[in-house]
Amino acid sequence: MDLLSSASILVVDDEPHIRDIMTATLASDGFQVDTASGGMEALGRLAEKRYDLVICDWMMPDVDGFDVLAEVKRRTPD
Repeated sequence: MDLLSSASILVVDDEPHIRDIMTATLASDGFQVDTASGGMEALGRLAEKRYDLVICDWMMPDVDGFDVLAEVKRRTPD
C-alpha cells in the first residue's frame, strides 16, 4: 500500500480560497483530503475519523485552531 494513498489529512480554514488551494495541492500529491470550514465542523469530522495530519487555521469565528488541535491531542496523544 502506498503511504501517500493511505495518508489522510484534514484541512480546516474558514477562508474558502485557502482551503481550496491547500486541498487541491495535497490531493494532487496523492493524499486523501477532507475539509472543514470551521472549528465546529472540524470537531465533528474528528469524531468520525482519525487523521494522520490536521492543518488548521488559528483564527476562526466559531472554535479557534488552538481548541481544535487540543482536541486532536486529547483523542490521539501519540
